[in-house]
Amino acid sequence: MYTCNESLLVKQVRNNINGGKVIFKDRYCAGPDNETLVTELSIQPTNDSVLGSITLIMLIIVMALIALPCFYSIWIIQNQMFTYIGFILVMLSCLIYLHFFNIKKEILTIIRCTGVQLTTIYATGRKQIQFVDVHNIENIVINEAVSMHKIIYYLAIILRRHPKTEQDHIIIPVFLHSMPRLDTLTDIYQTIHECLWKEPATINDTRT
Repeated sequence: MYTCNESLLVKQVRNNINGGKVIFKDRYCAGPDNETLVTELSIQPTNDSVLGSITLIMLIIVMALIALPCFYSIWIIQNQMFTYIGFILVMLSCLIYLHFFNIKKEILTIIRCTGVQLTTIYATGRKQIQFVDVHNIENIVINEAVSMHKIIYYLAIILRRHPKTEQDHIIIPVFLHSMPRLDTLTDIYQTIHECLWKEPATINDTRT
């Protein structure tokens, strides 16, 4: 049996690589000997960021409503249903964006000696869950990607190569949409190693 220590929930407001603010939460569940068994790390946009996304969608709808009468006056002779079809297409486009692309929260759950679970929650409540068994994990590193203007650091899970296949290592990026800064990635990296493998991680080991 283990109990969740809600009083030990850590909630901080941090910046991502684009300068936007995100809410970083760290919550863990411990056993009778106070040994950490499950750690849940989550990153989500602040209320200002969510309000900005909603404002953008509303602006698109308003612009569509303003533009549709103009098109309707041109095409009224040929197709009287043009306005209704256009309005429906705009609404469907907004729903598709909210359901498949607008991410509300990303959660990384680390279970001691068992594995990690990646959960992505979208604006409509849809969840995308992926579990990775600890025996399939070769390492968890902070990698870097170089663009023309900057270096982007990201957390990645490296899976073991299957002995019967010639497939290269599979890399699963973590918090790819939230894109936290390097200091936040370092905290996450250390938490994963301490919880999953019971081994401390030094900052020098984080860049691979």
